[in-house]
Amino acid sequence: MNKLEAVRALCLVAEYQSFTRAAKQMQLSTTMVSRHVKQLEQNLGCLLLKRNTRKVCLTDAGQNYVLQMKPLLNKFNEVDEEISGLSQAPSGKLAISASIEFGCQYLTPLISQYQHAFPDVKLDIVLSNTPVDLFDSQIDLAFRVAPSLPDANHIAQTVCHSSLSLWASPTYLKKHGTPIDIAALSEHRLLFF
Repeated sequence: MNKLEAVRALCLVAEYQSFTRAAKQMQLSTTMVSRHVKQLEQNLGCLLLKRNTRKVCLTDAGQNYVLQMKPLLNKFNEVDEEISGLSQAPSGKLAISASIEFGCQYLTPLISQYQHAFPDVKLDIVLSNTPVDLFDSQIDLAFRVAPSLPDANHIAQTVCHSSLSLWASPTYLKKHGTPIDIAALSEHRLLFF
């Protein structure tokens, strides 16, 4: 028995004093609505409705049950509507972590566009080159430069490709010489990118 549907059926039958109108509201057959109410009565062990060919009305037990269940049913419907409304327009907090370089180069120009498109979302952006554990932190989304994922539990999506380059000023090369292979780099002063 689907108790929620059974309670809904009983409340609608009580409201309309008709199985037919309740069935129409629930988009079910009259037989199905009647079956829901009968199963509820069997489950509770008492008669909730008095029925005859002309009239349907609540028993005292039915009146007490509907009186207590109707607010719960209304609250259930409110919560359903509220939650399904969330999928319509994003809201809440979105915590993003990105490496300093990636965040400055790619995210900074997009933040204002995102906030304009989704004003109910509060962005919390953390720029750090420290690895982030998405399961133990409050971070929802992380952007990292990586050849592969260290953890198979994460879902990764490539957003761009990056290439590494080695740069030197003409003055530096004149003073220290131009390296001819990777091994020669150990003799030079290097700064992180």
